[in-house]
Order: sequence, then structure tokens, then C-alpha cells
Amino acid sequence: MLYADIQNYLLLASESQLHRFSLDANFSTHVTFSRNVSSMNVDILSNQVYWTELSEPKIFTAPLSFFFVGMEGGGASLGGVQSFQAVVFDDLISPMAVIVDWIGRTLYWADSGTGSIEVLDLEGGSRRVLVEEDLVHVTSLALDLVSRYNYEW
Repeated sequence: MLYADIQNYLLLASESQLHRFSLDANFSTHVTFSRNVSSMNVDILSNQVYWTELSEPKIFTAPLSFFFVGMEGGGASLGGVQSFQAVVFDDLISPMAVIVDWIGRTLYWADSGTGSIEVLDLEGGSRRVLVEEDLVHVTSLALDLVSRYNYEW
């Protein structure tokens, strides 16, 4: 089975490893990524991946296909590849959680350094602070797309 044949899968980021587990078959692949990922989310409409890192106070994006080049052999390395870009890089201290609202076309993140939750439209504008209550070490966000609530823990 080739990675391109997998239609339903789970992505798991574990520091410098990115794993892709098939939900349809007993098949998985992984890639070594020279970034230290702390949070990752996918925009399923555009197939863009957004992530935060422990080493840099930025939020990055790349096409989903970027992560699976050469994975047919079961694993690969993305060490020197620079096909990604920072989409949020100002006024961040320690972004730890990122989530995409693929319906509302927005990107949410929690910054444990500023104790806030912010939102940005996926076109790169309209950035605003949603919660600025000295949140302590928020490491995850969840978004209920039906009721339009977000949750942090």
C-alpha cells in the first residue's frame, strides 16, 4: 500500500517525528522532521498544516503533501527542506496550541507566555485577542464548530 492510497488517517506529531496512521488498514508511516513540534492542526479544505514549535515563537504552515514526500518506504527525513513559512511571528512568546476552524476560515492559538488566546483569519488579517486573563500553561485547544465554542486546557 502506498501513502497516496490512504484516504482516512490520523496525524500525530511527537516532537521531531510526524506519524500517519491509516484508519482503513493496518498501515503507518513516519517522517523525521527537523523541527520540535508542540502542536499541529490541519485545514481540511486547503490541505494546509499549521503548527507551533518549542524552539521558535512562531506559527508555521506548509501543504500537507510536504510532510509525506518519500514516505512510501515507511519513513523519510525532512531535515533540510524549507517548503514552509511562518504565518504568525509578531508578539508571540510561547505558542503552545493551534487549531484551525475550517468552516469559519480562522486560526486560533494559545500562548502560554502571554497567557492569552488569539485568532487570525486564514488570509492573514483580522488578528485579535479573544482571552487575555493570564491563562496558565494552556497546552491544548478544542473547537466546537457547531456551537462555535472553544475550549482550553
